[in-house]
Amino acid sequence: MAASTRPPKKGGTLKIALNQEANTVDPHRSKDIAGTHIKGMLYSQLLKYGRDLQVQPDVAERYDNPDPTTWIFHLRQGVKFHDGVDLTADDVVASYQRILDPSIGSPVYVFIKGISSVTALDPSTVQFKLSGPQATFLPAIALAGQYIAQKAKIQANVDFETDMVGTGPFKFVSRTPGVETKVERNPDYFVQGLPYLDGITYTPIFDDSARMNALKSGDADLATYVTWAAMSEFDQYPQLALQSQKAGGYVQLDLKVDQPPLDNVKVRQAISYAIDRDALIKTATSGRGEPCYGGPIPSWMWAYDADIENMYRYNPDKARQLLQEAGAQGATIEFTTWPTDTELFGRPSVVVANYLKQVGLNAVLKPVSNAEWAQARAQGTYQALVNGNLYAIPDPDFVGTLWEKGSTITAATHFSDPQIDSWLQQARTVGDQAQRKALYDQVQARAMDEIPTVILFYREQGDGTQKDVQGYQFLASPGAFNTLPETWLDR
Repeated sequence: MAASTRPPKKGGTLKIALNQEANTVDPHRSKDIAGTHIKGMLYSQLLKYGRDLQVQPDVAERYDNPDPTTWIFHLRQGVKFHDGVDLTADDVVASYQRILDPSIGSPVYVFIKGISSVTALDPSTVQFKLSGPQATFLPAIALAGQYIAQKAKIQANVDFETDMVGTGPFKFVSRTPGVETKVERNPDYFVQGLPYLDGITYTPIFDDSARMNALKSGDADLATYVTWAAMSEFDQYPQLALQSQKAGGYVQLDLKVDQPPLDNVKVRQAISYAIDRDALIKTATSGRGEPCYGGPIPSWMWAYDADIENMYRYNPDKARQLLQEAGAQGATIEFTTWPTDTELFGRPSVVVANYLKQVGLNAVLKPVSNAEWAQARAQGTYQALVNGNLYAIPDPDFVGTLWEKGSTITAATHFSDPQIDSWLQQARTVGDQAQRKALYDQVQARAMDEIPTVILFYREQGDGTQKDVQGYQFLASPGAFNTLPETWLDR
């Protein structure tokens, strides 16, 4: 998209069509991108990711690292919550105590659980003590989901679904779940001159065609999750612009490893051998993806392991043999899925189920609404579920979300392997990249052997905008919304 040569213009409301409804707007609970999109505008963090996916200051203007297990953050002066209350170190401490409470189910908990204490040294200084050195600490602290809420509201146990008072660039106006969420410019935002927009209106439009039609007609200025089929249409609409990234995320099949027949590792391995990923991409994604027959760490990341890239190359005969050895021929596996005509997870579910039928499994599809699917994913009330993820952190440590005890995925699949957990912890404590890669190689090899999650393909992902939407940059990970304060309308 060509950038305007004019200086940014203030004003206007950006209309965003989300591909799903936010399942929660609690600042510390949400895993879904829709919820994080909204909360990222209402709240601030200590650090965040910039356009170049490098860590940059947010409410913490600087930090010190006096020893390998101590980090000290110095807060900006004069930062106020939307109700006029000053942000202090006590709010940071209270927020992290909540985030680090396993019962909250924070999606970033698995990355920061090495924090042993958070202490306010004075009103503008916070000290983090770690249980050991952590090479990924700063990238982890910048992950979305570590929003600073008021200590008083946390202690009062307010309903964060309706009480959304942060220090972010926009203030909460109204919310009708499933219909619309409105936010308006925060005139007291701590970054001078921002945001440019008067406000943002978020509308969930789950139907892929309807969401794209809203963009084509001008009813939406920005549409998230442009479908793979629609990506090829943008040349036909000169008023629109596509921002996408190859291998911007991945799609996987999550398996409930403590439920028969999936409690047998041979059945899980058979499932992975049974799927022709190349054909799956052509059939379900309009060719907008790259097959993954190995681990989830992509080739553009420094810890990529070429030795396992063909570990589960399509082999239906091998799949049948493993099922026979497991005594699982004809066993039933139920897929909880989005409606089968939806592109992101619905159509891949249909194709995968058909491959499993071809090797002798009774694969049954259970289409549910988006809200029911999100609930099943969060609560683990499924047997098999086609799911997808962005790279939660621009570091191979993102694999912890798939396989480490305490992650939202393993809490649902019930997968647990102390050896994998140990290797992941070791990989976070060593500074040498070669040593870290060796540990991630071990993690991937073992996880691929136990196969609680079948990685299907790396997916192309992108957003669509009107061409007069300037300053927005699609980021597949991990701050897709962080450029919205700098977004403006050239109209």
